[in-house]
Amino acid sequence: MMRPWPSSAAAAVSSVRSWWAGQATSTRGLSRTPAGLAIKHAALDLPLPASRSLTIARFLPAYARDAGIRRQWRLEDALERSLDAAAIPAPPTGPATIGTSERVIEVPWVLGRIDLASSPEILDTGSAFAPHAYRRLLRRVAGATRLHLADLVDCDIPGASAHRADIRALPFAADRFDVVICISTLEHIGLDNDQYGIPKEDQVAGGDLVALRELGRVVRSAGRLLVTVPGGCDANHRSFRQYSPTTWCALVEAAGLVHRELDFFAQHPDLGWQPVGADEVVRQRYGSLVPGAASGLICANLERRP
Repeated sequence: MMRPWPSSAAAAVSSVRSWWAGQATSTRGLSRTPAGLAIKHAALDLPLPASRSLTIARFLPAYARDAGIRRQWRLEDALERSLDAAAIPAPPTGPATIGTSERVIEVPWVLGRIDLASSPEILDTGSAFAPHAYRRLLRRVAGATRLHLADLVDCDIPGASAHRADIRALPFAADRFDVVICISTLEHIGLDNDQYGIPKEDQVAGGDLVALRELGRVVRSAGRLLVTVPGGCDANHRSFRQYSPTTWCALVEAAGLVHRELDFFAQHPDLGWQPVGADEVVRQRYGSLVPGAASGLICANLERRP
């Protein structure tokens, strides 16, 4: 029979457990300390695997406890390795992408449409909760051009100008940016985003339309507005929307925009991510193959209607 632990040992174990549990929710506070900021910034500049090791160290308790976090970061590692290549690759497709999130498609798709040499002013929206691999890419962009970030919460990427702003009312003049990027952000506008530390607001009908018009306002007439959203059957998931191709195209038209490019992708259980037509993406249901991830994706390169 196992003998009970001394009360002092039990108290020590209880203290460790309390600390461990608390670490999962205290990383935001750590990031505001000088040491935390130094680790966070180093993780954006160092190559793999050092950058990933530093990031895991910051979130170690949550990483150890949550299989979903471990899976997502493995996907980010794969994405980052591909983006570390000499050229931005086309979005990967095929069996190697089975079980991955939409990030492996939308990030290369967007970055492959940006020419830094001809884009001195770039705006990225929703950057605060972007994948680590994408934040590392933004760090490089900030070193090559004037990068601005807009989000409702603090977003810190060295070399970029960060703005706490609602993308429904951006603090920029019209025709300001050569490129405006909105990766997996538009679908959250006006909905319940308290999970991101954003004050809860009542669901606002048309928040995505207001935001899309505003993004179109600040991009130059010859610039690029690059937007990705989850695609599938029309659905409201409380904190985000999923768009059918018909609903998406109606939203773009109502915002006074037109498509330069419009691509659809879908995740297949045996084939991985594949480019598909509108008739197939509309059948996709969020989280049906990968928990917490889209099974369909809409990628749009937009401009204002002439």
